[in-house]
Amino acid sequence: MSDRDDIIAFLDTCSEKVQRNTEIIETGHVVADSSNNGFLLHVSKDTNIKQFIPVIGHRQANQEDRTVPRVTVAPSLLGCLIGYASVHNDFLSLISDGSKDQMRYKGGWKIYALSFKCALKPNNRLVYDASNSDEHWLVAYNKETASMVPEVAGKAFYRSITYVAVSGKEVAADGSMYVEVMKENGIRFSKNIFLSKGYWVVNGPVFNGSSSWKNDSDFRVNQISRDEYRAVKNESAALLSHTESPNYLKW
Repeated sequence: MSDRDDIIAFLDTCSEKVQRNTEIIETGHVVADSSNNGFLLHVSKDTNIKQFIPVIGHRQANQEDRTVPRVTVAPSLLGCLIGYASVHNDFLSLISDGSKDQMRYKGGWKIYALSFKCALKPNNRLVYDASNSDEHWLVAYNKETASMVPEVAGKAFYRSITYVAVSGKEVAADGSMYVEVMKENGIRFSKNIFLSKGYWVVNGPVFNGSSSWKNDSDFRVNQISRDEYRAVKNESAALLSHTESPNYLKW
């Protein structure tokens, strides 16, 4: 059987709601403005993930599907961060003091790339912000997909986030994010912004409920040198620790 046959058979075991509201995505296929080059991205504050196993997670919103074990991924870094939905919390609340429960957060997020042949793409009936994040699901539809070994595609962290109160509206946030792209053929930041291997600074809004992976015009993207990136990264690590930067921040 082909991978498509296998994932169809997997989908047949899912609820009618899931079957009606997911689309099968194959490598290289372009669907609803999203594209991939044989891999999809996942971000995590855990910088040492050796394998991904599809599971029903603990971070889904109450209205999201909780019946399909999956690894949540997206074709773009912006989509990943929108779906992750904890950037503000990590930046404001997980300022590491060296305590054991904070050791996984080192001031930023590792970007993982997972190769695939077939994936599921849920719509907003299963994931409320799917159209904004362009979320995809990698599922265990055969023995080869029961676990997945990732490639480290890069790292990202915010140097600063500025909050502005707007009368009658949600507080606006603008940030300066630094990205190290380690993947040889680069990664997609958003719909039309591509980051080649190297170092980048991305200035623009820190997503909220109305953010979309398609919002290219909202961002100012500039390539920087390795030395510029490392200077800011080391500065941010020192600020996180309030003292000399500890080893666990040197990721």
